[in-house]
Amino acid sequence: MRPRAVVDLLSVSPGKKLPLLAEGLELICEHVGALTDSITELQASSSTRGIEPLEGLAAEEASKALILLDFVRMEVRNQRAARNHLAKYNQHLARGIYAQVAGMSPGTLGELRKYIDLLRRQYYLDGPNDVDWVFRNEVVQAREEAQYVDYVAYEDEHRWVSPRDRWNPTSWRTAPAVELVGALSRLGACTEAGLTVVMETWKGVAVHDGTSWMEHAALLRSTVSQLVTQGLHSSVATNEDVTLVLDRWTFPMGDIELSEIQVTKEDLRAERERWEARMAGDWM
Repeated sequence: MRPRAVVDLLSVSPGKKLPLLAEGLELICEHVGALTDSITELQASSSTRGIEPLEGLAAEEASKALILLDFVRMEVRNQRAARNHLAKYNQHLARGIYAQVAGMSPGTLGELRKYIDLLRRQYYLDGPNDVDWVFRNEVVQAREEAQYVDYVAYEDEHRWVSPRDRWNPTSWRTAPAVELVGALSRLGACTEAGLTVVMETWKGVAVHDGTSWMEHAALLRSTVSQLVTQGLHSSVATNEDVTLVLDRWTFPMGDIELSEIQVTKEDLRAERERWEARMAGDWM
């Protein structure tokens, strides 16, 4: 037995690949729905601490669906590119980034890539002056601090952190990735026939950093139109689902690197020194 074997989808014959992907997507969407139902039940009770961990899990599961859908959308030029993309399915940071950018509609793919590169940094500086304190990767930190009690070393102190310190029961809202995947599922995009529509619509499309949202939106409209015209949408699909997909299903991210960018203490020190030099220059 070998878990986390999603990259083995590359060895599946073309005739079996879409049915197998549709099976997995159905299971993911069902699980996301079950987690969302559990969150709703917790909202109605006094036991609200579990909402944020469940919300994060639901968003990560929804991100796995988006990763598989991008596998269908991407133009697989070689096995390495496809393997690198499918590997994101099992990576917490990659799934977190997918969840973070779900619902974004940047002007170009290049703009999305630049924002993602910020989310990939292992450490970064921030604060009132932009360089005051060192923070760890915000995607990883948010995930872990919602789930675990930890003893954390900061620049000038150590202290315990707990999910209790960050949880605000009035702040919960359905994660954009969960909403997006729900809409895609209701419109039929996650069925075998729907995946065929997605694959055929995006076949031969060369997406690059200069690709505009307008060009991307035209492909989204074509995809949704075919899903509806072919009657692949469910009886509970709404116009709001159509709008949500057209507004929020962002550029294919198959060719975007989502691994962590290593940042050393020396990198941060140099960044601070450059900022201090600029500030000193402004006062001279």
